[in-house]
Amino acid sequence: MKEFHFINVGVSIVSNLGNGCYEVGENLREHRLSDNEYWQSLLDNPSFLNRAFGVLREHPMQISAELNAFLKKTQHLSPEEVEVYLTATRTPVNEICARLLERFFLEEGYSVYMPREFPGYFLKIHPGENRAESFARGISELLEHLLTLVRRKREEGYVVYFNATGGFKAHIMAYAVAGFLTSSSVYYLNEEFDDLIILPPLLYFPTPRELEVLRFLKQKEEEQVTPHDLEKLWTAYAEEITNLECLGFVAFREGDGDASLEICLTSRGREMEERLR
Repeated sequence: MKEFHFINVGVSIVSNLGNGCYEVGENLREHRLSDNEYWQSLLDNPSFLNRAFGVLREHPMQISAELNAFLKKTQHLSPEEVEVYLTATRTPVNEICARLLERFFLEEGYSVYMPREFPGYFLKIHPGENRAESFARGISELLEHLLTLVRRKREEGYVVYFNATGGFKAHIMAYAVAGFLTSSSVYYLNEEFDDLIILPPLLYFPTPRELEVLRFLKQKEEEQVTPHDLEKLWTAYAEEITNLECLGFVAFREGDGDASLEICLTSRGREMEERLR
């Protein structure tokens, strides 16, 4: 089954190219990320982009945090089995990184898409427009866009992943929410870690049968329920109980007297049951 990876683009490429270890013909460290005029001049400079790409091509996992996570996640797959969707901001410094990543993926044989960009905080805005409001509105647009695309790719038979390694923290949050809402895997790689981190499903809406289990256990907290009732619950809902336990909605504990194990709601399970009444 083919995989579809959303990748949020940050500025790690520019940051790492400017750390003094690589020669790209520019002293990138002297310029702030908000210096749009400078980064635009580099974006319009094919010679610089070619030099920068040469370094990225030779050291992809050292230069790009996004590629470091992605290549570790897909190391056992061929490019024909993976499609990539890049999300970036409409800022010159971010567009430099996005263009370099797009070129890398294309030369490696991946199908790559980058049809939309979203407002970045350092974006030059129109007179009278509020910078913070524009940025926040872009986060909302990003989330809606991601959810729409996930549904479409799922219908086409893809397994969907979110690479939340790079970019503004607010954009990473949108990636995480999109992943949790759609039960997609979200992964990232901290620069201090050696291992890829796969986030657990922190947000999940129970199925109707799972919700029946939660409601029964909530009732159990308020009324006297016999071990025989719990045994009947397990017989009828074994698969649902196992899934709820994996998700942290229910837990098992030692029962009183002759009972072996009891099934009980966790704080997360209790909160979910109350919200879905």
